[in-house]
Amino acid sequence: MEISEANLRMFIIDVLRHGGGAHFDGLLARLNNDGCIGWIDVAKREFTATDVIHQVKLMIVAGDVVVESMWDGRGVLNTHEALTSEWNADLLLSNTEAALADWNTWDSPNLD
Repeated sequence: MEISEANLRMFIIDVLRHGGGAHFDGLLARLNNDGCIGWIDVAKREFTATDVIHQVKLMIVAGDVVVESMWDGRGVLNTHEALTSEWNADLLLSNTEAALADWNTWDSPNLD
């Protein structure tokens, strides 16, 4: 099934709500979870790192996602740093208030 950028954006916002954010590998694992937290049952295929990186970068530029460096004291990264940093376990991706406001009005796809 082809997933629109708009739905992938909302899926990412949805899974980042759980636990207050995630590092990139955790985000990808949550999207591909076949339980109540994931969206693989709707997508009918695994989400790829390439697809998710592209969408998260769009979301960073749009102000939907912030990236925070957890261990080196840099704190919340500016857009350039967020887009050019290596996304590893040291970086936490989380939703902005604007993204959460959009999620609150979202009519999520049916799981049938």
